[in-house]
Amino acid sequence: MLPLRVQVVDDDKQVHGRNLKSHGPAVQKGNWLRFEMIFNVPSNHALYWQVTNTGDDADKNNDMRGEWIQGKWLHFEEMKYSGTHMIEVAQIDEARKTIMAVSERFYYSVI
Repeated sequence: MLPLRVQVVDDDKQVHGRNLKSHGPAVQKGNWLRFEMIFNVPSNHALYWQVTNTGDDADKNNDMRGEWIQGKWLHFEEMKYSGTHMIEVAQIDEARKTIMAVSERFYYSVI
């Protein structure tokens, strides 16, 4: 499993407070979360992030998401919608088209 570090950050992406745990205390809408994949990834591997939103807010805005998006070791998400949401990251060997590792799913609630 790929390890993730999750922290609340401000609009300037500066960290505030301690690391969050999956299924931990709710985060206020309007905050940002910083997701950091804390593992050295070989240069020929890519990282793909998946964010899934839930709840009426995300549904009304047609933003439930769920697609895999190529990214880097650091990923930021604005807390736009109330509900319980999930993020995970996968390490892909692009040459072999093989999934090498996946993080645990990280669940967070927004109020």
